[in-house]
Amino acid sequence: MTAGRGVQHEENAPEGTIAHTLQLWVNLPAAAKMTEPRYQNLVGAPKIGDAGTLVQVNQLAWLTRSDEPGSSELTLKSESTAVRLLIFAGHPLREPIAFGGPFVMNTQAETRQAFADFRAGRL
Repeated sequence: MTAGRGVQHEENAPEGTIAHTLQLWVNLPAAAKMTEPRYQNLVGAPKIGDAGTLVQVNQLAWLTRSDEPGSSELTLKSESTAVRLLIFAGHPLREPIAFGGPFVMNTQAETRQAFADFRAGRL
């Protein structure tokens, strides 16, 4: 989901089902904060491993970052012929972050404005 200029959502599984979810909250650059909201549903999770220890479906494997050019390396091996993998990478924004409630902005004034816009029905 890209919250952008505002999206309301619930994370409850439909009655009689179980929801397996993964949320990765990524801060948008200041210039994209008010972009149109967007949602994409992803299904499933692969097994990944490190040094022979598998990370099972719906578990998280955390890869640390490196500031050294060309020093990041990742080797993957599948136990089956098919695997899906989702890798996130990006450059640091190096922008200020201000948050309050569900809003993440760049200044406290922007966060207060987001609350005011929400209460007024503009978000």
